[in-house]
Amino acid sequence: SFRGARLVGAVVKFVTSGERSVFDGADLRRAQVTDCTFPNSSWAGADLRAAAMEDMRLHGALVSETRLDSSSRLIDVRLRDATIRHTSFAGVNLQGPCDLSNASMVNVSFRGANMPEARLARADARGVDFSEAQLVLADFSGASLQGAVFRGAEVTDARFTSAQLDATDFRGALGKDKASWKGASGLPFGVDLRV
Repeated sequence: SFRGARLVGAVVKFVTSGERSVFDGADLRRAQVTDCTFPNSSWAGADLRAAAMEDMRLHGALVSETRLDSSSRLIDVRLRDATIRHTSFAGVNLQGPCDLSNASMVNVSFRGANMPEARLARADARGVDFSEAQLVLADFSGASLQGAVFRGAEVTDARFTSAQLDATDFRGALGKDKASWKGASGLPFGVDLRV
């Protein structure tokens, strides 16, 4: 357990057996964490401002009230089946692509995040804020996106195949005409699914 640990500027590499590791309340500001596997780990209240995390396998992780900022970099981070609550990824670099497939999100913001090719297939992202995010080639297939906000987001070539889009706000989103809406359902704002 690294609960409450002070790991400011630490370099952590090649951890392959980090199952159920606990980083709750840990201070990882400016840390570099690369090529690590931490499935079913907990990051509740962790401080990841200005942290660089790359090639991370965090399947089933809990990310709750985690602190990030626009200088945080999460490159090729796999958060498949993760539970993400009360966390803002606003302006965060999530390239790689970031895998959030099957993730469950509550009170989460990706406003202005850089997340091209992000994988959010079957994610529960109801009410999530994707405003002004870079989502070129992102995959939202089968995702629950009711009430989510994509105002000003770049969604060129994104896939919303079979996504649930009731009350989802796409007003002002860029590249909507090049996104795939096949089988999407609901009554979103700014997109006509009947076409």
